[in-house]
Amino acid sequence: MYASEYAFFGEEVKTIAIEPLDLPSRKCNLQIMLERIKFLIRIGILYITIAVQTVKKQNLPVFDGQEMVDLPVYIMTSEKHNDLVYNTLESMKFLGYKNLFVFPQKDLPAFTNQGLITLREEKGVHLFPNGSGGLFNCIQSFDLINHL
Repeated sequence: MYASEYAFFGEEVKTIAIEPLDLPSRKCNLQIMLERIKFLIRIGILYITIAVQTVKKQNLPVFDGQEMVDLPVYIMTSEKHNDLVYNTLESMKFLGYKNLFVFPQKDLPAFTNQGLITLREEKGVHLFPNGSGGLFNCIQSFDLINHL
């Protein structure tokens, strides 16, 4: 999930993942997604518990699914919004997650359709997050494989 989203060239959209939605709960997209992930983990644990109980009744080797309770969750943000997203999650006490990782993707210069680098101002290059392909660079840069 991206914590910030960009429209067509040159126009930035506000950080939609942490903006309260027009719902009675006033929850944001990020909170709703993380609550859904937590729900799916709980459903998985329920199924594992039922399976373990069934296996125990049949005297088969038991797989203990408890290590699956604390699955890591990774949120890639833009460099510009990383602190904002992290602080928002911190204010929500990370929604009870113990293994929640927030990390920024790199920004790269923006190009026009003609291949020219765009400027934000006279001497400042216009930067945008490098996109979902930047995930692989982030995995290496932040050593995320070792967290799994």
